[in-house]
Amino acid sequence: HSLICFLLLLFTSGKVLAEPAIKKETMVVTTEWLTQKIAENLRESYQHLEGDMQVALARTKPNIELPKGNPSLELTSLPSGGLRSRVLLHYQLTVNDEVVHTDTVSVVVKLLQEVFVANRRLARKEPVRLDDLTLTTMDVLASKEKPIPPSTDLSVYEMNYTILEGT
Repeated sequence: HSLICFLLLLFTSGKVLAEPAIKKETMVVTTEWLTQKIAENLRESYQHLEGDMQVALARTKPNIELPKGNPSLELTSLPSGGLRSRVLLHYQLTVNDEVVHTDTVSVVVKLLQEVFVANRRLARKEPVRLDDLTLTTMDVLASKEKPIPPSTDLSVYEMNYTILEGT
């Protein structure tokens, strides 16, 4: 009787070992998808900022293989001190309500806005006139100086310090 049980156990164990492992279905998350989702998250988090926000990864990342499902991306922290032209972001990827990947990525951000730029040198204490300025689109995150928005009433201002042409 014990010999039959032993042979039966051996037969079923051998069968389990001989069956191929079931491979889980996977999907691939590309750099383009990752960039798009990070951009959407940043636009949502900084919706109070006017202008055209452009987002790119500082370096391309290899494709990420995830379990098949509906992936979503969540930024787990925003840049301290506000949005800048180069930021390090922490994110996590979730598939079917389960966190399957976490990482940190360096991102380049541009915020294009229409702003006034001096079309000549403006001296200190000089009144500001509209014909001294040109309306142009520029990346305000890369600018060292706070730009003058086009909605500003310039008639009440005078120059605090000299401003060079093109700034």
